[in-house]
Amino acid sequence: KAWQEVEAMRSENKGESPEVMDELENRQESGSEEVSEQVSEQVSEQVSDSLRVLARRVKQILVEEYASDLSAASVAERLRVSERHMRRALNAAEGQNFSKMLQQVRLNKACELLANKELSIAEVALEVGFGEQSYFSKLFKSSYGVSPSEYRVKSGEAQQ
Repeated sequence: KAWQEVEAMRSENKGESPEVMDELENRQESGSEEVSEQVSEQVSEQVSDSLRVLARRVKQILVEEYASDLSAASVAERLRVSERHMRRALNAAEGQNFSKMLQQVRLNKACELLANKELSIAEVALEVGFGEQSYFSKLFKSSYGVSPSEYRVKSGEAQQ
């Protein structure tokens, strides 16, 4: 709209001085920048929304299938997006990468399962998708500050 107004003014002022013509050109440029900024903001909002939707879909798969042998490539293929695009969506919307998000989902589920004293620590690790108990225990301790067995004892005390 601003551009059209400047064009109209330009045609009305064809014989004007160079200073007037320069002013008209400056108005046209600033109008173009304004329109460009508005379009850029709208596109940015749409991209952000689509990245959030994609991140939500990834997270839903992780929560539902945390115990499966999931990889970023397999989840991206399932969602019919590139792995790179999926990773960007997770970083933008969640501030986490795929591996960290999957680990967090698995560790959260492990906390629930540790309340069941009938399952050994190794069984809990396998149940949530960790192949090795030692790796599971190391990640658990680095995330929660206590070992899985210490967590189990403390959560049992809290329930009583």
